[in-house]
This record gives sequence, structure tokens and C-alpha cells, in this order.
Amino acid sequence: MKPSTADIENRVKVVRDSVESGIEKLDQYRPVVARHRWTVLAVALGALVAIGAVVMITRRRRPRPLTVRLKQALPDSVSERLERPLSTVRARLGR
Repeated sequence: MKPSTADIENRVKVVRDSVESGIEKLDQYRPVVARHRWTVLAVALGALVAIGAVVMITRRRRPRPLTVRLKQALPDSVSERLERPLSTVRARLGR
């Protein structure tokens, strides 16, 4: 059953009211942001740097897979010889 025109108008009115109240709140905070523009920018930049540092630290602390560790531990000639059979096995398994 389709919604009636009155229902649609009520939904539109609710959305319009919420958008207008959001715009009014933005207008209220505009002078504060204009006054503290550099402080807000510095805090945002600091938060971005902190998030980047956390991501980098997390990636470094994550243990590497066993295959990667074995490849790095073996000499190049041995790892090259092993790569072909491993890729064949992967292809047969469908990965």
C-alpha cells in the first residue's frame, strides 16, 4: 500500500525542520569557529597525525605471516625455487 499524500507531506516537514534546525545551529557556532579558526585547525591536524601514528604502530606490531617470515629468512635462490611450487599449489586450490 502506498503512503498517502499527507504522510509524505509530514515526512517532508519533519526532514525540513531538522535541516533548518541544523542550519540554525551552524549559524550559532559560526562566530566561535571564526574566532578560534587556527585553534580548531591545529586540533584537527593533531588528531589526524595521532590517528596516523596509531595506524602505523598497529601495523608494525601486527605479526607477519609465517610464509613472509620464512621467505625473508631463506636465501633468495631457495625462496625462488619454492615460489613456483607454492604458486602451483595455490592455483590448484583456487586461491
